Amino acid sequence: MSTIWLVGVMGVGKTSAGRLAAQRLGVPFSDTDEMVERDAGATIPAIWRVHGEEGFRALEARAVEAAAETGGVVATGGGVVLSEENREKMTGTVIWLTASPGTIASRIDGANRPLLGAADVSSRMERIIEERAPYYQKVATHRLATDDLDVTGVADEIVRLVSR
Repeated sequence: MSTIWLVGVMGVGKTSAGRLAAQRLGVPFSDTDEMVERDAGATIPAIWRVHGEEGFRALEARAVEAAAETGGVVATGGGVVLSEENREKMTGTVIWLTASPGTIASRIDGANRPLLGAADVSSRMERIIEERAPYYQKVATHRLATDDLDVTGVADEIVRLVSR
């Protein structure tokens, strides 16, 4: 089985559903944000404060490369697709998980997200989705709306998509 990449903005279920889907498929699971934090020995907000977005993106690129070598199911950070180099490494199946800004706002804690801060989460998410949608479309082999699904439902759909 080729690598299964889960892309999309924060709060669409990449990590939670990806972990469950990997378990069901019997393949390794990787989360590029978790890899970055482990490698840096710091949280993502701390990395952004100290190294900025550029420093974070460099660490993220290394995580994408390592995840590509490991294979399995890979949950990516929301902005991973902004880098052409990262997009080129995402070969195999790429599932773009989507949700409305309102759904995302209900699922996440904006205070712990460097791109959101104290901003109105729903309106900020609209801008982020609009900005990144062309990149997600460019890499996606499948698109999966997660608004009306719980974690189990999203994992079920991921397994169904890759088992065709």
